Amino acid sequence: MGKVRCADCGFCGPRSRLTNNLDEANEAYLREANFGAIVNGGPLYGGPICAKSLISFPASHQPSMVAEMNQERECSGFLQRLIGRTPKEHQEMVDRILRHSPDWRRQ
Repeated sequence: MGKVRCADCGFCGPRSRLTNNLDEANEAYLREANFGAIVNGGPLYGGPICAKSLISFPASHQPSMVAEMNQERECSGFLQRLIGRTPKEHQEMVDRILRHSPDWRRQ
């Protein structure tokens, strides 16, 4: 796989103030450093989190986090972000595919 950006990954997301779960990263959050964006009826807070724990984003001011999320890098856990899905839903999708894969049954 070539270089990818965390901003395009389905496993990269912010925390929801309502549920404390990782939530969908909308365009305002990803592109404009709008960390107070409203998603699914509630505000987001803090910087992005990699649900696969493959990268840690520094706790710094918003513009540098946006630059970090948009930096091209190698990543073994990348999954193209699907709009409207949370990191958990992206993982559930991968799990369903693996369960139905003939290679998975042999293990």
